[in-house]
Amino acid sequence: MGERIRAVLFDFDGLILDTETPDVRAWQTVFERHGHEFPDWCWIQMIGRSLHTVDIHPLDLLEEMAGGPIDREAVIVERRKIRRSLIEDEKPLPGVCALLDQVAEAGLRAAIVSSSDRAWIEGHLSRVGLLDRFERIICGFEGLPSKPDPALYKAALDQMNLKADEAIALEDSPNGIAAATEAGIYTIAIPNGLTARLPLDRAQSVLASLEGVALAELYPA
Repeated sequence: MGERIRAVLFDFDGLILDTETPDVRAWQTVFERHGHEFPDWCWIQMIGRSLHTVDIHPLDLLEEMAGGPIDREAVIVERRKIRRSLIEDEKPLPGVCALLDQVAEAGLRAAIVSSSDRAWIEGHLSRVGLLDRFERIICGFEGLPSKPDPALYKAALDQMNLKADEAIALEDSPNGIAAATEAGIYTIAIPNGLTARLPLDRAQSVLASLEGVALAELYPA
């Protein structure tokens, strides 16, 4: 089936860059400074989703633990400052750049499909010199539901004039995998340090890393 593949669709957070670990660590630090522990279940629900779509927002949880109102704006500023300090030196995850080279050499198209907002994605891609490697960025906060809803992937197929069996999706989280598979796309899970312990069984294939992976290895059998 490899000859049918025309495009590779990449998740962003946790797949191109490990932005998820700094994000979770920032929340953990904020909670600790307020005398509480940031529970695993709270960050697990956040992976691969827009923060405003999660079942329980971390700020709501912190207020519940604190037993009353908190200065939400101050907490947001504090958390962003911590996250920025942790993430500013992050480089593309192993194998990403080499795979993008192979995609280009094979004449395939590459796009980002992410629940994150455009400024976040484009800012980091520009910082690491990868912005021009992607034909399109289909992202959250632009009128479509975030993952695990398949809307972003369906939009990618529509905008790129692709059939579902002409694309491969690379994801790192259960929410992203659910979105891609619901759109009918062959999905490969490449978990990171955070998501490796989460259920990835809906993916058609699971790889430990993209490092050393040949493009042909990604094609459906």
